[in-house]
Amino acid sequence: MGLSLKLLHDRKQIIRSPLDKAPIVIRITINRKSFFINTDVKIIQKHWDSKKFKISSTCPDWMKLNKIIQNKIEKINLYYNDCLLDGKIPNRKR
Repeated sequence: MGLSLKLLHDRKQIIRSPLDKAPIVIRITINRKSFFINTDVKIIQKHWDSKKFKISSTCPDWMKLNKIIQNKIEKINLYYNDCLLDGKIPNRKR
């Protein structure tokens, strides 16, 4: 079983102007099946670093917002590792 995580900004391409905010989501792929989890963080396009896949330091509260996202990623990894240790199959309900 393989786990892959990737952060995506404006996945549904809803930004129409430079001041429009779009959500950051986590794409989770387990055994080639993908689904998305919302991070509850929304930012404008110029604050997204598409090379490092995180919020750039030009954004107000960038440290706090990156920490929120990192905490969600840690929870996902912890859940996945717990499933592996317990011999359970991870699901997206949790």
